[in-house]
Amino acid sequence: MVDAAIEGSSGADAFRKRVDEWLTALKEDGAAFERQWPWLVLLTRDLDVADRLRQEYPLFGQTVVPVDRVPGTLDTARRRALAEVNAAACLSGILAAWRGQLHRIVPDPAKAGKSNYTEHADWAGALRELNPARFEALIERWRVQHKRRRNLWRDLKARGLTV
Repeated sequence: MVDAAIEGSSGADAFRKRVDEWLTALKEDGAAFERQWPWLVLLTRDLDVADRLRQEYPLFGQTVVPVDRVPGTLDTARRRALAEVNAAACLSGILAAWRGQLHRIVPDPAKAGKSNYTEHADWAGALRELNPARFEALIERWRVQHKRRRNLWRDLKARGLTV
């Protein structure tokens, strides 16, 4: 990003190309996504798309990529630099990576503390917003693995998720 800012428009094109290559790798390689998703959160949050995320994917924007947090000085500088290289042009690729791989990082109810499944329900809801087919597959798997966790099913229903 620093090189892109120094080089101007040619640097911006090169930066967006590298981001697109990275996103393609994340879409295709689930293990890479699992290692690098926090960086994707940072990139997604730093794009000037908070309003769009809130409108189109409210649970995703609230749970996975909390867009309402107050930015610090470094956040502001990163956002300004991303705006200068028009990184928002990569948003469709970013959302495609999330759609394809979000199911890999939904928290496992087996690791819940004290039968509190609100976080799991929120993540499942975010998955439903982005990829309903993966959500259905997740719920089918949970029906087998976690059928006795009544509070999980209660919390999912409380979020309006059909289970």
